[in-house]
Order: sequence, then C-alpha cells, then structure tokens
Amino acid sequence: GAAARRTFEGSLGQTGAVLLRGLPMRSAEEFGHFWRGCVAAEEPEPLVEGIYSSMGPSAGRKKLSGVDMATNVPPQFLLLCHNEMCYNPTTVERICLYCVQDAPLGGESLIARNADLAKSLPTSVTDFVREHGGVEYRR
Repeated sequence: GAAARRTFEGSLGQTGAVLLRGLPMRSAEEFGHFWRGCVAAEEPEPLVEGIYSSMGPSAGRKKLSGVDMATNVPPQFLLLCHNEMCYNPTTVERICLYCVQDAPLGGESLIARNADLAKSLPTSVTDFVREHGGVEYRR
C-alpha cells in the first residue's frame, strides 16, 4: 500500500481521482490491508466506531477488516452517484471503491462531488429542490 500511495499521490492531487486496475487482492481482508498502507499514518482511520457512522437502510452493511462492504445491488442495476459518508460530521480525506468481482457487463459507477453536479443542474431544478425542502436520500 505505501508503495502504491507514493505512485498515485501526484496524480490524485491533479485529478482528484485515480483508477487502479489489476490489483491482486481477492477479498475484503486483503484489500483492507492494502488500503491501510495507502493512508498516511497521521490520517485517522475513518472506519472506526465513533468516527464513522452508517445511517439509514445501509446501516446493516457488513464491515470486515475496516472495509465497509457495499450494498448487494443486483448486477443489472447501475450504482448511481456514491454519497459515501457525506452525512458524517467528520469527512474522510480519501475514499476508495474496490470491486472484488468484475461486473459481467457494464459495471460503471459515477464518482463525483455532489456540489459539482449541482452546479450543472438547471436553475429550475435547484429552485424546485430548495422550495420543497431538499432531497431525501432513500434506498
């Protein structure tokens, strides 16, 4: 993990995202070990009780070796924009999404800042949301 961090650190600062392919990890435990090596020692580990709090229907998601397991969405459905931990009072510096098993078809997932997406919406949409008290996030 530490070697990978040194490799992607520069790109992450320029683009805000890095795509890694062909990683050898085949389990959440192995990925958790890798990711802990990618996070600087001075950064707090986000997936620790008291710092990370899962809310709503996703509260039942399993945690394994510090890795929050994704909702088991059937492969025929797209995973829309990830809002991982955006509701927490303390946000994490980095988030990493890892796929143990490749999707047989598709597999796309939008990863973006909601604030950036909101800027691209027509004023009529943002006005509607504001007039109706916001958006309720449900699964």
